[in-house]
Amino acid sequence: MPDRLWIPVGKDAPPGADEAWTLLAVGDFCPAHPCPEPEEPVESDGARWAASDLAALVDESDLAAVNLEGPISGAGEPIPKNGPSLAVDESYARDLAPLGFDVALLANNHILDFGPEALERTLDGCAEEGLAVCGAGANREEALRPAVLDAPDGSRVAFLSACEHEFCLASEARPGAAALEWPEFEDAVRAARGAADVVVVAAHGGCEHVPFPPAPHRARLRRLAAAGADLVLGNHPHVAQGWERRGGTLVFFSLGNFYFPELRENPPPGWNWSIAVRAHFERGRLLGAEAIPLESRDRIARVTTGEAAARRLAYLEELAAKTSGDAFGALWAATAKHLWKDRRGHFASSRPAFDPDAAAGVSGKKLAQARLRLLNLLRCEAHRWAVSTHLAALSGDEPNLVTPQVEADLAQLLDRMKG
Repeated sequence: MPDRLWIPVGKDAPPGADEAWTLLAVGDFCPAHPCPEPEEPVESDGARWAASDLAALVDESDLAAVNLEGPISGAGEPIPKNGPSLAVDESYARDLAPLGFDVALLANNHILDFGPEALERTLDGCAEEGLAVCGAGANREEALRPAVLDAPDGSRVAFLSACEHEFCLASEARPGAAALEWPEFEDAVRAARGAADVVVVAAHGGCEHVPFPPAPHRARLRRLAAAGADLVLGNHPHVAQGWERRGGTLVFFSLGNFYFPELRENPPPGWNWSIAVRAHFERGRLLGAEAIPLESRDRIARVTTGEAAARRLAYLEELAAKTSGDAFGALWAATAKHLWKDRRGHFASSRPAFDPDAAAGVSGKKLAQARLRLLNLLRCEAHRWAVSTHLAALSGDEPNLVTPQVEADLAQLLDRMKG
């Protein structure tokens, strides 16, 4: 049974080692402190959290990119925000370059969790380790600036990274991340297309713990492909999702968690497995990509048992077909309905933020947190899209596409998402 899937673009089968150069991309990396140590000794060539087969996969790829899901620990204080404040344990971050990673993608909803001081430390730390960065900086201009690396055949490869509007964005004078919603981000992709041979775009957004991206997010990633990206890499949902071909471009909606140790005894479904994308290029042309299942618990490793790999790849192939097919609109509407069951609790707990009667007797700290929670639900695009999609159907403003069969199909996929 195969332990990887070839997704063709310019070539029907994976090329030989001497025919192309390769780019490996992995998902969210966030070993926050304290991080559990492996229960057994780990055979690895460079990091205690990486099994030898994973280390070999990184090493044998010509370029490798990772989403650094938060600042490097050791500086700053938590900022006021909704949700947890996360920082990547410095000792784990220092393993990335020796393991073979070349670029850190920094635009995500946690990169400013400990303020400008922590972001500055992260930028300096990556530079010291020889990791190129993109997606965040001292201001808006720096956050939009691509990282440009050279491939073995002399091709210039531009990496850009942006995220949704949470508590992390840069401004003209404030450090932070680049935003997917900025028109300048698509302009930056077009500019990179004119200056580089290969353009790779990381898009951090979407809804967590579900198989499908929001319909507007799918449209946004398609626009990035049209703007000139050869490869679009989605992250943030914490689960692997599908992909689609857009001309000569591959769009991956979510790679899932690369290494994100969950300290809860029962992590959410799909939390501990992901895919690595190994794209093959020849003279600036994308030939295709391998989707390679990974397993992450106390360490990260390849999924080497054929049955498990085949099961997960078959699930992702089905997601890919549905995400780009005619049934997607109804499946997204059912996903929005599913998410409403979780999100409506946030509205209830946010009531003191806008209801003076409910705010009476509420402590200042709890009132501030309620306001931040409501702000995040209304301002973050994916949260807003999920709520508005479901409410539009409930109110009759839009046709209700969710039938019992569609809900049953989504329930089956949610169960298969567990891996």
